Amino acid sequence: AVYVHQGETYVVEELNEQDHCAIVTRSNPDYYTQARDITQTEVLQPLRGQDWGGVRVDFGEVKVTTKVVSFQRKAFISNEILGEEPLDLAARELFTKAVWFTIDERRLAGAGLAAARVPGALHAAEHAGIGLLPLVASSDRWDIGG
Repeated sequence: AVYVHQGETYVVEELNEQDHCAIVTRSNPDYYTQARDITQTEVLQPLRGQDWGGVRVDFGEVKVTTKVVSFQRKAFISNEILGEEPLDLAARELFTKAVWFTIDERRLAGAGLAAARVPGALHAAEHAGIGLLPLVASSDRWDIGG
């Protein structure tokens, strides 16, 4: 994998997960890498909630479990996938707080939103929320995840 740290590019030669150590070499490859992961979010405890015209908005404690399963090597110029390296890494757990929305499927259909379009609509709403949150919370846009 390729990592950039303080403007310098490094290639990981060896990863020792047990000792939390990566052996890297300073390099200038003509590709970059992108991690591929599987993420699951589990609601642990709702703390507050409110109904807004058929949409339930909740805030509470969650557990986010992420497992990096591979990384792709991609060409800088074309973004062409040059290869994919499978990884066997342990899952990581993050205990944090989240906001989530619950909307009845019939309400979505009644609003003209076909089931096939729901994931894209949710993704757009996620980005809108992430972009707006720093207006009301002391956070950087890149500190927020969806």
